[in-house]
Amino acid sequence: MINHLRARTVSAVIFAIWLMAFTTNAVSAQSINSSALKGWRIAPSYNHGSIYKHTPKFRPEILNASNAFELNVSKQMDGKQEWQQVQHYPFLGIAAAYTHFGNNDVIGHGFSLMPNIELMLLSTRQFSLHFRTGSGIAFLSKHYDYVQNPTNNLIGSSINNITSFSLSADWRVTNKLSLFAGGSFTHFSTGAVRIPNLGINIPAWNIGFKYIPLPYSTNDFIRHELSSPTKKLLFAAFAGHGFQEGSVPNGPLYRVFTSEFMVGKMLTRWNKCFVGMMGTYKEAAYSFIKQQEIYTSDYFINSCAASVYAKDEFLLGFLGVSVAAGYYIYRPSPLEHRFYQKVGMPVYFPALGKAKNDIFSLGVYLTAGGFTADFVSVDAGFQF
Repeated sequence: MINHLRARTVSAVIFAIWLMAFTTNAVSAQSINSSALKGWRIAPSYNHGSIYKHTPKFRPEILNASNAFELNVSKQMDGKQEWQQVQHYPFLGIAAAYTHFGNNDVIGHGFSLMPNIELMLLSTRQFSLHFRTGSGIAFLSKHYDYVQNPTNNLIGSSINNITSFSLSADWRVTNKLSLFAGGSFTHFSTGAVRIPNLGINIPAWNIGFKYIPLPYSTNDFIRHELSSPTKKLLFAAFAGHGFQEGSVPNGPLYRVFTSEFMVGKMLTRWNKCFVGMMGTYKEAAYSFIKQQEIYTSDYFINSCAASVYAKDEFLLGFLGVSVAAGYYIYRPSPLEHRFYQKVGMPVYFPALGKAKNDIFSLGVYLTAGGFTADFVSVDAGFQF
């Protein structure tokens, strides 16, 4: 096993060196002033960690560490839009990765493609601190099967979502090359669209390098006269429609309906914070309560839930990254967790008329109870 892993590591390093050499030769064949490759970057990395057993229901044994090899290709933003300057000219990219989970017979391995954004948090002459987040699609070779693989209660489908957060420290070797090391947290799941779906959570450390054949010069970045964020209170209302599978694998899909109202403020040009309330109705809860005769009447009311939450959202132009944590103050259904988390990516449409804060949004959100995916929803909202 160790020799096999070493062979993979050597192969990955050789491939990365070959790719860097190929890119360098390609660049040298063009004019040095070519704008086509300016700001493009390749970043191969090695990730080493172990699956975290986040619930007592976790069945598979974790026999070995998890190892992943990733190649991230990204482009630095030059400031054409105001938000790019506000975020210190971030990198937008897509990462291709191979992951070995540590139990090949039950959990298998995975291939993933993940669009991502990398933000610079701090910078000195030689060192810098970066935060990266992304979400994409992953194909896993093993998933739950009643006959062939009943132990795998983590993943219910071959096609899954992958979401990752990482923090890294970079050491600038030259203006084109930097080395980095850091930590990451990666999550794989179906969002409870298919069960079982406890999900796979992997905290890990990573090392790698970043290479930019033609970096931007200081004069290449566009600078705007930045507008001030509004100081008035913001109000928003949302309605969502989602799905979750019942308690039986390969069972029916049940609908979920949500409604939200929140109030908040802009903290900076790129960050806003809200507090709010959410109401939820689940068809799965209705069916469960009625079949189990938990209540003898008022099935609809007892299938609903109400919660309060706090939410923070980062703005990246027309795109947002939203993270919320909530607490159910009314939850008659035994299917509800007391605490929940909700993450999503809303897309904002142009403002209505002269009121810059009156905007519609449409986004995809994942709601989890006890850090286990509960349902995926599409939420439409209006902020005013």
